[in-house]
Amino acid sequence: IVENKEPEISVTSHKSGNRETVNLSETTIDSAPRVKQTEARQVEAEGIQIREKVFEDGHKEIWYNNGNRKEVSGDGSRVKIFYYNGDVKETGSDGSERYLYSQTQTWHTKCSDGSEVLQFSNGQQETRYGDGTTSISFPDGTIKTVTLAGEETIQFPDGTLVTVSVNGDRRLEMANGQVEEHTAS
Repeated sequence: IVENKEPEISVTSHKSGNRETVNLSETTIDSAPRVKQTEARQVEAEGIQIREKVFEDGHKEIWYNNGNRKEVSGDGSRVKIFYYNGDVKETGSDGSERYLYSQTQTWHTKCSDGSEVLQFSNGQQETRYGDGTTSISFPDGTIKTVTLAGEETIQFPDGTLVTVSVNGDRRLEMANGQVEEHTAS
C-alpha cells in the first residue's frame, strides 16, 4: 500500500524551543517495516542534530547527534530510549518505567502503583513497596523482607524462617519444627 501523503518531520531546538516543520517531497516505501520516507533528514538547530523517521504504522525513530535514539509508538503511549552508553529506558502506557543500567545489567522498574523492582544480573531481585516494605529474593531461593518499622523475616529454601524484631530479638523456626528464641539483651 503506497500512501500519497508526504511525511512530516518536526524538529524542536532544545535551547530556544523553536519548532521547524519539514515536508519531504520524495517519498517511497521501504520493505518491512514500512517507512514513509526514503532519506534520513538531518536538521541542525543550535548545534543539535536530529534525524527522524516516521513509519507506516505511525511509530517514530528519532536519532540525536549525541548517539541517543528514541522509539515512540504510533499512539505515543510507549517510548523507548537507547542511550549512547548502552543504557535503555522504557516508558509504558500505564505510566510504568523500566531502566536498564547496561554496565551492571541491572533493570530498575518503577510501577504505576508506586512500587519499584530492581533485577540484578546475578538473579537477585529487590522489590520496594509503597508502604515502605522491601522484599529481596536471592538466587538461592532465600527471601528477606524488611518492614518500614524495621522488622525482618528471612525465609530459607529449606523452610527455615528467621524473624528479627525491631528490638533485636530473634526467632528461628526450623523445617523440622524446632524453634529457638534469642533475646537481644
